[in-house]
Amino acid sequence: ISDSVYWLVRCPGETIKTRLQGNVDPGPLRSIQNIFKQDGFMGFYRSYLPLMQLDLPFTAINFGIYSAYKAFIEVSAGRDPNTSDLFVGGFIAAGFTAGITTPLSVA
Repeated sequence: ISDSVYWLVRCPGETIKTRLQGNVDPGPLRSIQNIFKQDGFMGFYRSYLPLMQLDLPFTAINFGIYSAYKAFIEVSAGRDPNTSDLFVGGFIAAGFTAGITTPLSVA
């Protein structure tokens, strides 16, 4: 749920950024004007569903790996994970997840 709210906030910026990267508009203000003129307010959310389709698998896999790492620390070390354990777990989970989900965003 929090990711869906996050993308509601971020999606307009991603839409503008995509248009700028594709040289569709000469600048961000012109991009905002063109999106609003062509598609209205909802034009800023045209990419919401594709962004969610990319983000949901990433979040699910990342959370699963991170949770498994925390459980591994609890069992193997016999204690709750400390801050450095959580940092390492987040790094491993995000790195692995990015590696296996990147083909989804390139396809």
